[in-house]
Amino acid sequence: MKNTTMNQTNTEEKAAQTSMVAQEVLWYRRLIAALLSGDVEAARAALGQGAPVNESFEGGMLPICAAAHGGRKEAMELLLGLGAKVDATDAFSRTPLYISAMKGHKECMELLITWYKADVNKRNYAGWTPLGTAACDGYSDCVALLLSEGADANLASNKGWSPLHAAAMGGHQDCLANLLAVRADVNAVDKDGWTPLHVAAYTGNSACVKMLVDAGAATDAQTSEGRTPADLASETAKYFLDGSRKAGNARSGASGQQCLTAGVAEMLKHEVAKKQPADVTADDARA
Repeated sequence: MKNTTMNQTNTEEKAAQTSMVAQEVLWYRRLIAALLSGDVEAARAALGQGAPVNESFEGGMLPICAAAHGGRKEAMELLLGLGAKVDATDAFSRTPLYISAMKGHKECMELLITWYKADVNKRNYAGWTPLGTAACDGYSDCVALLLSEGADANLASNKGWSPLHAAAMGGHQDCLANLLAVRADVNAVDKDGWTPLHVAAYTGNSACVKMLVDAGAATDAQTSEGRTPADLASETAKYFLDGSRKAGNARSGASGQQCLTAGVAEMLKHEVAKKQPADVTADDARA
């Protein structure tokens, strides 16, 4: 009889615990939905019913990360006021600040940095910083904010990509200007020996190429495969020319992109030539 009573008690306790967890999961789901939509009152109600502030269920987002994704500043204030961890990370090691920078939510970033001292240099799983992701996506106002708050302009990803590399790839001139203004390393190299100038030349962005060259980028720098920025620009130009011909546009000679990258290649070759020694003999010149 005693064993039967104990078993019944254990069963009831387990059932109660299961019910409590189920309720917590239910309110967690409602909290996340409210945070993503910006419904602060619904979020407040879910929290009041037991939704967790610093936990997630079923592989879902942390509440503070959900608010960051949605750019919900008021919701973030609510969570932070209840003890949400400002530098908590999601499954990809992204903090609320990183997510806000990735989405271009400057007001959320200001809240996290100014009032809650978020780590401006905390990296995600791939080594990217909030500054790197903001530069990659062209959010120049976010880049400027992070730099003003002490973000390291030269922290590179696991593959060696600096914020300058990221801005160059996207052709984001304002971001480049912000980074160059704080003397970011214009000749930083990634794991394959690519500098930001290599990246800009590869994409055929003449404006970014000029900005980098004017800032002192080495026009004769070589990748690990021995390719210069001019080589990459020429390869890209050829790619677009071949594609144009295959598409039946040979009559025009080249696409607009091909002309642009060809122009970049010539610009870089000219810059390299300017740096050659001036005392060349006649025999050397003929050779």
